[in-house]
Amino acid sequence: KQILKQIIANRPKFHGKVYFLGCGAVALCCLDLFDRIVDMPWTNITIIDALSLESKIEGFVKKGVKFIQHTVTETNYGTFFNQHIKRGDMMIDLSVDSGSLDFMRWCSDNGVFYINSSVEAWHEHDPAQFDPVRQCQFYEFDATELWKLNSRRNEPSKDTTIIYGLGANPGLVNLFVKKNLEDLGQFYLLNNDPKTVMSKKISDALKQQRWNHLSHQLGVKTIHISEIDTQKTAPENDKRPRECVNTWSIEGMYYECVFLNSEVGWGTHEKKLPTDARHIDIDPSRGLSHVILLPVKGKDAALKTWGPSVGQFVGYAVTHEENYEITMDLTVLDNNKVIYRPTCNFAYRASSACLESLKEISRTPGFHLQPEKRILTKDIIQGGDILGVLTMGHQYNGWWTGSMLDINEARELVGPNHNATTLQVATGVMSGVSWMIRNPRRGIMSSTDLPHEEVLPISYGLLGPFVSIPVGWTPLPKEEPNFDEDKCWQFESFSLYDKE
Repeated sequence: KQILKQIIANRPKFHGKVYFLGCGAVALCCLDLFDRIVDMPWTNITIIDALSLESKIEGFVKKGVKFIQHTVTETNYGTFFNQHIKRGDMMIDLSVDSGSLDFMRWCSDNGVFYINSSVEAWHEHDPAQFDPVRQCQFYEFDATELWKLNSRRNEPSKDTTIIYGLGANPGLVNLFVKKNLEDLGQFYLLNNDPKTVMSKKISDALKQQRWNHLSHQLGVKTIHISEIDTQKTAPENDKRPRECVNTWSIEGMYYECVFLNSEVGWGTHEKKLPTDARHIDIDPSRGLSHVILLPVKGKDAALKTWGPSVGQFVGYAVTHEENYEITMDLTVLDNNKVIYRPTCNFAYRASSACLESLKEISRTPGFHLQPEKRILTKDIIQGGDILGVLTMGHQYNGWWTGSMLDINEARELVGPNHNATTLQVATGVMSGVSWMIRNPRRGIMSSTDLPHEEVLPISYGLLGPFVSIPVGWTPLPKEEPNFDEDKCWQFESFSLYDKE
């Protein structure tokens, strides 16, 4: 609460207009946080959505927020933006099934600040237009990354700050990785002779914030984006037949868990690919892709992982863009040859209601989404969202860094209309908005490009207990007489889907 008071007291002023593109659960939570993070009049905020939202946004409209009901499409977005959005304004893009890269290009060309919580593509939720096995989510991220690098090289004058992939995950977890490695490095230096070669290498990597070299020197082999959602309802509000229940976007969950095959950032320590897995195809001149495609959907890619207060649990290697970016950012090259890269995957256990919804979808011919949909908010009676980064295989076995946000604390912060999960995502977005206003000329940036020591402090007052702790858990029991340290950190030691 004290941190939050400081954030409110130091909130930056923004003199342009803000446009929310899309207004689902995360956008509504951002709006409830907005005046605590940014100093600007409500009358300068506009919501754009294809649906009629009068009942959902009535309170904000009374404060002066404007609403435009409009479907932004691949053919009309430029004309629409030109009519409404001016240089110096800001777009907060929380839309789905839309062209993030097109929006970013337009904003960069027109001097408009931009932020989203994940990279989206046109029609990506439409099976008739998007083949998840052929196209993969990786290509959306890869195209955005290449555009960023080419823009920095060819058009450095276009420097209006554009941030992509800054929600909770992707987003805050990318910064948790840096905090995790920083804490690991400092812990090593506190407990070892500072004069050794290893201590000097770790100290230099810390000072220079060379996270890839720090991860390499520490010996990190595997990284889990470890998340377990324990939020529950009373029995009378349990999931009903033909109903899909979740604590965040149902369409987003369906896309990631049911539509897409699991994609994993693949490390150099791995000895073999899982059965029927393959490296995602890229231009051969770029070498071998750092991402593999598993032969199963996200909802079926079960694996072992760990989280504080819950211990070992079964999560699912759901496709998420932070897998690609973290693995890529921590890659070490020697003469353009990859000599180090950790494996990185999301290890997600959804709420019990969502898991039941996924089971029902799996029993349905064609895996169709249920006709009825419900986002859990006021009906939650207990639980929270434990979201963090678990680095493993290094000198201290494991280290977990992240947020343990309880539903009761989430309600204290943003009221009863939200939950712990949407607050974590909204916190990432609004932390990015605050940083962007203070840093208006930084060009195109992914969440991994951001300075964690500047962005994370904005978020700490909204994440519940933030912990960074050593972890003794291993996927294979150490007490077994034939325990093999190298085998322990192989992907196959975590994986469960291929052992059923």
